[in-house]
Amino acid sequence: MLSGRYWLYHPKPQQDESLYSWVLRTAQGNGLRSYSFCQLAFQRGRLLGQDIDRSVPEGMLAVMASKTATPYRRAFETTLASYEGWLVEKWQPLGRTKWVLHSGSRHRIRRVHGFQFCPLCLREDATPYLRRTWRLALWSCCPRHGCIMHDACPHCGAALMAHRAEAIERCGACDGTLTSALTLQADFGALVLQQRTSAILARGWAMLGDATFVRSHLYFDLLHQVMRLLASRRAAGGRLRSVIATTWGGPSEVSEESELERMGPIPRHAVAALTSRLLEGWPWRFVGACLEAGVTRSRVLMDLKEVPYELDRTLRQFMDRKSYEPSDGEVAAVVAYLRRNGIRPSTRSLHRYVWGGGVP
Repeated sequence: MLSGRYWLYHPKPQQDESLYSWVLRTAQGNGLRSYSFCQLAFQRGRLLGQDIDRSVPEGMLAVMASKTATPYRRAFETTLASYEGWLVEKWQPLGRTKWVLHSGSRHRIRRVHGFQFCPLCLREDATPYLRRTWRLALWSCCPRHGCIMHDACPHCGAALMAHRAEAIERCGACDGTLTSALTLQADFGALVLQQRTSAILARGWAMLGDATFVRSHLYFDLLHQVMRLLASRRAAGGRLRSVIATTWGGPSEVSEESELERMGPIPRHAVAALTSRLLEGWPWRFVGACLEAGVTRSRVLMDLKEVPYELDRTLRQFMDRKSYEPSDGEVAAVVAYLRRNGIRPSTRSLHRYVWGGGVP
């Protein structure tokens, strides 16, 4: 069954399909459980218990491409690493990666809910499959159906483990049907932001107010920091959420978890709803809300090592609170003015005329 040039069932990846989903569909189509398929195809039976979307085992893509008659480039596009240069500047297969939902397991059971799904998409698919974008913290709602994403079985609450199930649309813990999950209507602002970011991710560049981002990852760096600020459990984040909710609407509380990549879809959606309101009319709403909430430049940056240029420019122009330091020429001119008017230059008189606006 898995011999010959191609496998008997050798499907191409569907639109936006993840590598994990593609491998699963191939295994199921060949009448094999995921463990048996991976053992025969890659000599590693428990591969799908790992996060292969994020860190692809060596040689796996080449096998999938050759055995399904798929161009290697198209096979690579099923991985999260293909977002390098688009969503993030540099891809990091290990450790924490910006925007990628955490997916941890213990004793081969997933404990961290890092796989999302839209039950309506799975219900309508001729052949159900999992989308690559569903692995991103950027994705909190389905732009097609206008509903908030799910990250757990609606029956038992387990994390999605399709490789342990009979079919992709079923739970790997209780065999419940994922497509029966009830849906919540998405916030309109968050939905608009979702559609906008989806378009930016596809075309590779962005605009925000008068600012143009020639590389989309520069925009996503700024977006991540704004969302990170709004998700923060610090007092500054709470005050800013309160200002936005009071002035433009939206939730004032989000979650006890402050890291975007560990949040569930509902609290992350609340952050997206607030972000959509704050980014309107950039940078004026952002600056005004921060000033009203008493959020300083240092609080906005939150110890960020690499500050996005547009965010840095905005903070320097409107929110930099460094004290005014007169130039040598300004001090000399004031000294000359004081002497002409019979006033002895002193620290007190200089302070009055340079900082206090005493010069007529």
